[in-house]
Parts: sequence; C-alpha cells; structure tokens
Amino acid sequence: MRADAVPEKGRSLERDRAAIVAGELPTPLVVLDDAAIAHNLAYYHARAARNGFAVLPHGKTTMAPEIWDRQLAAGAIGLTLATPRQAMVAAAHGAPRIMIANAVADVGALRGLLGALGPEQELVVWADAPESVEPLAAAARATGRRIEVLVELGVPGGRTGARHAQTAIATADRIRETPGLRLAGVAGYEGAVAHDREEASLDAVSAFIGALVELHLALGDRYDGGETQVSLAGSIFIDLVEAALTADAVAGVPGTLRTLRTGAYPIHDEGSYRAKSPLDAARTQGAGLRTAMIGLARVLSVPEPGLAILDAGRRDLPYDAGLPAPLAIVDERLRDLAPLDAAPLEMNDQHLFVRFAATGRAPAVGELVRLGLSHPCTAFDKWRTIPVIASRDDPRVIRWIETRF
Repeated sequence: MRADAVPEKGRSLERDRAAIVAGELPTPLVVLDDAAIAHNLAYYHARAARNGFAVLPHGKTTMAPEIWDRQLAAGAIGLTLATPRQAMVAAAHGAPRIMIANAVADVGALRGLLGALGPEQELVVWADAPESVEPLAAAARATGRRIEVLVELGVPGGRTGARHAQTAIATADRIRETPGLRLAGVAGYEGAVAHDREEASLDAVSAFIGALVELHLALGDRYDGGETQVSLAGSIFIDLVEAALTADAVAGVPGTLRTLRTGAYPIHDEGSYRAKSPLDAARTQGAGLRTAMIGLARVLSVPEPGLAILDAGRRDLPYDAGLPAPLAIVDERLRDLAPLDAAPLEMNDQHLFVRFAATGRAPAVGELVRLGLSHPCTAFDKWRTIPVIASRDDPRVIRWIETRF
C-alpha cells in the first residue's frame, strides 16, 4: 500500500478488516504479521539477556520507528544505523544511544547529527585507520560534543575495517590522543567474512571473532577504565559469536559490554535467513524466529504452458538475496487453497516470472499467490507504509507501519 492509499485520519478501518486485500489493498503487497513480530522480539531479547549480551539492533533494516520502539521496549539499549542521514532519523526519534556501524568521512553530516542530539543522547562511530579519525575530530571540535569511537577490524577483500592488528592499534592511539573523542571499544562485521555455513566458512568466522577479542584485550591498557564494547552483528553466525565472545573471554578488560547489532530478527524471512540462521524456528523445535513478512501478488497471465506472470516486480519486493518464492495459492483471508509446485525464474520492474510444474496445480489468472520473501532490509525500503495484520490466523489489518527511508 502506497502512502496515498493509507486510510484518512479518523476513518474507520472496518472495511479493511473484512479481507486484507479486497479492493482497498491492491496487489502487489507486503504484509507484516504482528504476532510473529512480538514472538521474535521476545525470543531474541530473552536469548541475548540469558547469554549476557546487550542488543543494539540495526535500525536500517526497517527504518520504521514503530518497530524501533518495540525493540527498545524489549530491552535494546539503543539503535545502530549505517549512515548519518539514517542516524538523524533515530536522533529525532529519541534513541538514547546511536551507533553508526561504519566509518564516516562527511564532516558536515557529522556536525549536523551532533547538533541534533539531545544532551542525554550518545553517538558511537567506527574508525578503521588513523586518517578515518580526522573527520570525527573535526566534527567534535566544531560542536563541542564528544564522540565514542570503536576501532573496526576487517578482513582482506571485505568492506571497511582495519586489515591488520597494527593498523587497528595505531587507530586506537590516534583516537586516544584526539580531544573530543573517546576510545570506546572494538567492532566487526562477521557477515563480511563468509556468506554460508560450510565448515571452512564457520572456521573463518570463528577466527575473525577470536581476532576481534584479541584486539580488545590488546587495547586494554589504552582504555580509560569506563565502559567499552565488543560489537558484532549476531545474525546468521550468532552461535559462533555466543561461543567465542563469552564473559570469560573479555574478563581481562573490566567493564566490557558485549553487543549484538542484528536488525533482521523482528521480521526474519523465508529465504536467506531461514536457510542459514541457527535461530530459525525449524532449528529450535519451533521456539525460534518466525517469518513476519508475507508477499502477495496476483496472476496476470498464463501465456504458455508452465509459465505464469505475477504482478510483482523489483519495485515491490526484495530480490538481492533470492527471488520471491511462490508458495501457495491463497484466498483473500490468506488461507492456503493449494500449494504451488513452482519456482521463480526472473523479475523485472513490475513482473515476476514463475515456472510451475505441468503435473501440479496450474495457477489461474486473477488468483492470489503467497510469496516467501528473502532479506527484510530490501523489503522495507520499497514501501512508505506497510499494513500489519494481527496474525496469519486473524488477518485483520490492525494498523500501518511507516518507514523513513
């Protein structure tokens, strides 16, 4: 549902409650499941607390202040963002601690962000080389505000992050000697090390986490005695993070806060995260994360045997981590009418090409198809407003979530 179709202020939603996609809610569509979101929040935050981790979730996944509020209410200590512009949205929303999980080279953007922070809000930024400290120093000087800085460790061929421990230590020394900055710990993104859970990948990720812990311990006498962080993503490799980043592992640096930054856990998916995450419900006897986003599209055409064209494309649904998977033909209350033995072939701007088995149930023009989506990060950014249903069993539209991309 686009913004111009959101029910007007004060108007009853009773017609919308009758059937989720009837008339008022045309396809293509992304729908959120409120019950699944609530379950995922409770599960993830309880697990983090049980294992002694603080959660600084990546708000850029949804850029949805309502979901941010629910994460903070569940126990998150702040929000992680990727850019100063995103961080400005979080600052305006009152997030108590804002981490930019990135180096920032735009002094003007940092000055604006620092100027927008309230007196009780804290900014944390990453640096991966001595020269990446300079923009932070310039912004701190200009505003008189302090910036907490984490030294980022990376891997060769990866994204940002110091490639060698010597560079990381030199960066820490530059932070320490720079007025307005505070050396506040270390950070890394283990998802840049590997993208699957093959044995070699797991070994590489474990080695990276171990190197980050070693860096933190090596910087122990450079810290000022206050709270410091060891920050990791905690997504598809959360089991490795939990195993390596124990309280005992960082006991040599008193005051260490172990933080997780994953942003996808409230929503999960039926693609890349379901396939890889050790927290997926199928791997946790049903207790773990459930998908909270549903794609819906209608069959536009069956132009040749075995081929159906649906009315959803790249402008509507995520495709970077796997094409939407046609799962079932459903009625307008999302009840499955027939499973689909089908696979996505390709997407263009407004169409999804689906190949279905000749021996199975053939989709007909006008039928509604439930799609399994992959990667929440690139699902939310396509919609300014997203309808929320009570649950799959109770598909009333109970409210709308607004995104701030």
